[in-house]
Amino acid sequence: MGKPRRLLLAAVVSVLAVLGTAVPASAGRTDTLVTRSSWAYTDQRAPRTPFAGGTGDAPVGSWRDADGASHVSKSYYTFDLGQFRGGQVFAAEVFVAETSAEDCSKPRSTELWRVDPTGKPTWFQAPAERAKQPGPGALD
Repeated sequence: MGKPRRLLLAAVVSVLAVLGTAVPASAGRTDTLVTRSSWAYTDQRAPRTPFAGGTGDAPVGSWRDADGASHVSKSYYTFDLGQFRGGQVFAAEVFVAETSAEDCSKPRSTELWRVDPTGKPTWFQAPAERAKQPGPGALD
C-alpha cells in the first residue's frame, strides 16, 4: 500500500502589484504574500460528500486510504484578494509542496484552474472550471 498523494499548499501567492494609475519607475516591485482563506476537496469514492473547512494537507489525484481503498480527489482553495481592489496585478505565482505520493516512480503533474466560487463542492457538484493557469515554471 502506497502513501496517499497529498499536497500542502504553501499558502503563498507572490503578487506583483502596482496601486494607482501613475507610478514612477522607481516604485519597483511590490511582493505581497496571500494565504488561502479556505479550502475544500472532493473524493470520487464519496461523490455526494463535501469535504470543506479542512486543515492540514490536501489530497490531490490518486491515493489510497489506510484500508487500501483507492480514491481520486481534487482540492479547491479560496484566496481573499480584496486588498488589491483598485490596483493592477501584473503577475502572480502559486507555490505548492508535495508532502507524499502513492507511487514516486510514476510521473505526475498538477494543474491549477480558476473555477467559479463555491462553498462545499462535491465530486458530482464540482465548481465550473473557467481557465487553466500556466504550468510549473511559467514565470521563470
